[in-house]
Amino acid sequence: MSVFDFTDSSDPVEIAFFDRGPYHPTVFHQGGYWSAYWYNGQIYGNEIFLGFDAFGLSDSEFLTENELAAARAVTFDEFNAQAQPAIAWEPSFPLVRAYRDQTVRAGLGGRALADLDRFVDRAERFSAGPQARAAVAQLGAIGDRLEGDHPVLGASLRDLATELG
Repeated sequence: MSVFDFTDSSDPVEIAFFDRGPYHPTVFHQGGYWSAYWYNGQIYGNEIFLGFDAFGLSDSEFLTENELAAARAVTFDEFNAQAQPAIAWEPSFPLVRAYRDQTVRAGLGGRALADLDRFVDRAERFSAGPQARAAVAQLGAIGDRLEGDHPVLGASLRDLATELG
């Protein structure tokens, strides 16, 4: 079983894999996964001979805790992988931070990253209190500033500002 990151669809990256190995060291026996699916933050695999496995991903050089938190935020009461349901994230601070981490891997750094982190942290602190309007303004401003070079992150920040506003 392989797990790929398709953030850049022109250059997918394998971020995790599992291979149990042969069932028996000298006798051939049909086996292997015939399916593996993501469901509510976990990966479930059906192995032909040995049955059912459940996996959880952990942070690594390819996947951050922020990205895992965003992935766990999408849940289904029922799931049929054959139906290929649309996966949609509600605007949230974990989602913004997941896009932030992806943008860092793509090259965001230095002062722009420090400013982003400072604005997002401050906006989260302000979002539930009397300074909520300031949080909305800060998220919108940093989203506008990042829009040209980092459109997905910029849009995520503006979507969160709209949600909070």
